[in-house]
Amino acid sequence: MYSHAFHKQFDQPFDTGERRFAQAYLLYASAGVFHLEEAQRSWLLAPHRAALIAPGHGVRVWTSGPATSASVLFASGLGPAPGNCTVFPVTPLLREMVHHAARWDSEAAAQDPDAAVFFPALAQVARQAAASPEPLWFPRCATPELQRAVSYTLAHHAEALAFADVAAASGAAPRTLNRRFAEEMGIGWVQFLQRVRVVRAAEQLAAGRETVACIAYANGFASASRFAQAFREVTGKSPAEYRRSSARAGAQRV
Repeated sequence: MYSHAFHKQFDQPFDTGERRFAQAYLLYASAGVFHLEEAQRSWLLAPHRAALIAPGHGVRVWTSGPATSASVLFASGLGPAPGNCTVFPVTPLLREMVHHAARWDSEAAAQDPDAAVFFPALAQVARQAAASPEPLWFPRCATPELQRAVSYTLAHHAEALAFADVAAASGAAPRTLNRRFAEEMGIGWVQFLQRVRVVRAAEQLAAGRETVACIAYANGFASASRFAQAFREVTGKSPAEYRRSSARAGAQRV
C-alpha cells in the first residue's frame, strides 16, 4: 500500500462510528472542530491540531458542525504514532507538508516517484510533532454505573453540579461511584468535571469569538480567573494564549 493523502470538507455534522485503518493514519483538523474517541480516551481536535493513529487501532471521529480535514495514510514501515493514538499541535512545517501532500491521492502516489521520497519525510516530521502531545483529553470508562455518571456530567457540565446528583443519576452510592472514578479513570469526579469544562471551553475558544469571560461562565466556572487557572493547569497555557495560537495557525494555513 502506497502512502497517499485525502482531504475532505464536511458541511454537516458527521459520525464515522468506530473505524480501523490498515495504515498509520494522520488526521489534521484544518478547519472546524473534530472529536476523536478510542477505548481509553476522548480528545478534542481543535483547528490546527492533528492525531497520529497506529495501524489497526480503533477510533471514532465526529463533529457537531462543519469541518475540514486533511489526512494522510502512510505506507507500511514508515512508523505509527508514539502511542496508539496521539493528539498534538500542528507545527508550521507539518502544516505546509500536509497541504503539499494533497496532490497525491492513492492513484497519483502510485505513479509518481516523488511521492516515495516525500512521504517518508512527512512521516518523520509528524512523529517529531507528536512527541509534544496536546493534553485536551479526558478518560473514558468501562462499567455501566460510571458510564451513566460520565454521560450525566457531560450533559450538565455547565451547571452547578453536585456529586450526589451525579451518583443518583448513575444508580450507584456516592462512595461506590467515587471509587469507580479512582479505579477506572485514575482521577476523582471533581478533576474529571474540571477537565470536561476545560475541553469544552477550548473548543469554543478555537472556534468562536466569545469573550473569555463569557466562555468561562458558559462552561460552569464561577469566574474568569478561576477558569484561567483551571485552563492553565490542564493545557499549560492561558485561554488567551490558546486562542492566539489557534488564530496564528489559521492565519498561516495554505
